[in-house]
Amino acid sequence: MKDDRQELLNEVLADSADTITPARAALERVAALVSVMRDAQRRVDEAETAFKRQKAELLQVATIDLPELLRESGLSEVALEDGTKVKVVDEITCGITADRAPAAHAWLREAGMGGVIKTEVTVAFGKDSITAADALFVRLLGEYGSDSTTETEKVHPSTLKALLKELLEKGHPFPLDLFAVQPYSIAKLSTVKPRKGAA
Repeated sequence: MKDDRQELLNEVLADSADTITPARAALERVAALVSVMRDAQRRVDEAETAFKRQKAELLQVATIDLPELLRESGLSEVALEDGTKVKVVDEITCGITADRAPAAHAWLREAGMGGVIKTEVTVAFGKDSITAADALFVRLLGEYGSDSTTETEKVHPSTLKALLKELLEKGHPFPLDLFAVQPYSIAKLSTVKPRKGAA
């Protein structure tokens, strides 16, 4: 395919070999810009690969190397001479998958935590139905029925994470697998600001 395109380009250029026509000049500019684009794409690909590698290195140091070293040293926090504080914090990842949502929401309600569940009602309107859509805000479902209406319940990810972290900290039992909870430790850095007047 590449050879076919090059052959076509060569034929067009050969038709006007002795004189530079506007078409030939345009093709030369296109070819030059294609070369610039290829180089830019290569540099972007290399930068993205380097970013992914550096992000993985940061994750390794922050979630494995530093927390393990501090634990081995019997420390959860340390201040360095340059004013940097390193502290190991326990975190979690969590979420509610679509297939587990009914059971997860039922558990939250039964445990008295149903208030974190948000209900969303969606109604589909045709593209020329802005008036009807506006009326829905005033009358909600009223005369429009429920044929094109869907109702979904969701727990915002940050709300879920905060709630489950609190339950873990208090030792309150809950089904970890239902919420896909994965505990981990991470080292967090902060810099202590020098005191005013300190030399």
